[in-house]
This record gives sequence, structure tokens and C-alpha cells, in this order.
Amino acid sequence: MSADAPDLAPRPTPGFFARLNGVVLRAALPRFFAFARVVRPIWRAGDVYVATRSDDVRQILLEPHLFATPYRQNLDIVVGDEPFFLAIDDPLAHDAATGALRKAVRPGDVATRLAPAIERAAADAVTAGKGRIEVVDALARRPVFEVFTAYLGVGAPAAGDGDLSTSAGLLFEFQFADDGSPWLHAQARARAAAARPDPAGDRRAARRRGRP
Repeated sequence: MSADAPDLAPRPTPGFFARLNGVVLRAALPRFFAFARVVRPIWRAGDVYVATRSDDVRQILLEPHLFATPYRQNLDIVVGDEPFFLAIDDPLAHDAATGALRKAVRPGDVATRLAPAIERAAADAVTAGKGRIEVVDALARRPVFEVFTAYLGVGAPAAGDGDLSTSAGLLFEFQFADDGSPWLHAQARARAAAARPDPAGDRRAARRRGRP
């Protein structure tokens, strides 16, 4: 794996009206979808069709030959054009990719190893906070990453802006909540490139450590 992602300019602070719009939109979405389910369960927004009822969503997921994945464009940046199951439409290829993932994270380990370990790590974080804790990073993100990096054997995330959990969070935001921000796109490209395997760099590092 290559070096940490380079430090880039800090995230631009949204203006007052942008923050207000975000708050209003999040508050209005549940009522909007409740209304849409009754009045217009399937509706179109540009090139995107939105299904609001559970049965329609399930039917769409059962028709991969009719409904293509919307994730490919951003995923190609994240994974460097490598096939990944979220962007695979062919059912057989998709099943093969998810099967490979299950070899890395065994389904039985979720309930017996991962969930209990994350609960313990979160409880330790609450205890260490002594009555005050930052929820997103200290309570949710960092315990999860500490457990999963140990489980996968990739090393504990380092502190700072270049750590694994920060990079993964930004890549997740880029993939599933992309607002077209130039800052977010620059961060995603830099951090995705830094996270990809770098065999030549790994060989150089091994030689420096005295390994063949």
C-alpha cells in the first residue's frame, strides 16, 4: 500500500443558507416520502427514478437486467477501475465478488466476534469520555475501525487527518453523498490513490527492512 493521502486544503465551511437548507431538507424528507408513497409512489427527478414503497424497491433489486447500478462512476475512482460488487450488474459475477468478500469477513463472525468487540470498544470510549464524548468519531467511527483493522490485519488507524478512518469516511461520502464539491472530489481522488496496493513500493519498503 502506498503512503498516506497527501494533506489537502481543509473542507470549505458552508455558508449560513447552505447549512439552513441542509437542516430543512433533512427534517422534511421523512414527511415528503410519506406523502409520495400515497400520492406518487414512483417519481422521476431528471435521469433518476425514485421508488418510495418497499415492494417496489424489492422488485427493482430482483431485476438487475433492467435496473443498472448507479454507483459505477464514483466507484471506478475509489477502486481504480477494479470490479467491485456494488458496481457489478451481472448476477453471477456479483455473487462471485460477494463470495470473495465473505471469505475475508465471515458471516458467522459478525454476531460472535465483531459486534461484541465493537460494543466493548464503544463502552470503553464512553468510560474514557467521563461524561463527554464526540459521537461520530470517538463513539461510532473509531471503535469500528479499531476492531475491523485488527480483524483484517491491516494495522490500527493512525491519528490525524491522514488516518484510515478519516479517508474511509470521505470515500464513503464521495460514493453515497456526492454533492459535486470540487473539494470532496479532490480528496476522494487523492485518498483513493493512496490506499491502493503499490507492489513496487511494498518491495522497496521490504528491501529497506532487510527482507527479500
